[in-house]
Amino acid sequence: MGLNDLSNADIYVSELNNLAIKYPHIKFVYSNVGPIKEIEGLGFTKSNIETFNTKIENGLSDAWTIFDTYGYLSENGFESNDGVKYSLDTSASAFVWIVNGVSKEETDNSIKNVTETVENAINVEE
Repeated sequence: MGLNDLSNADIYVSELNNLAIKYPHIKFVYSNVGPIKEIEGLGFTKSNIETFNTKIENGLSDAWTIFDTYGYLSENGFESNDGVKYSLDTSASAFVWIVNGVSKEETDNSIKNVTETVENAINVEE
């Protein structure tokens, strides 16, 4: 999935949502397509990517956690020699950002689950 498939957003939405239905016990994470440096002749534009990302994000079910890599790299900057392929530093930065986000969500969910369990136990005792 990526720049070569920008015209296939509807297919991806369908396939990704089918995965979530087929495997309801799995937590799915989606990272959208990142930004590019606009270079004439590439055949890709920021607008094409933004449209693709919006279609995917609006179409995915709640089973998916979406990471806005496009926004993250747009805000924090990215390096690319050819306008498309990211440098190792940029790729590592995006990867760490996503892993930290997944870990934070899992931590937040764990805290919520523990809090609910304690609250339920207190309510039972009362």
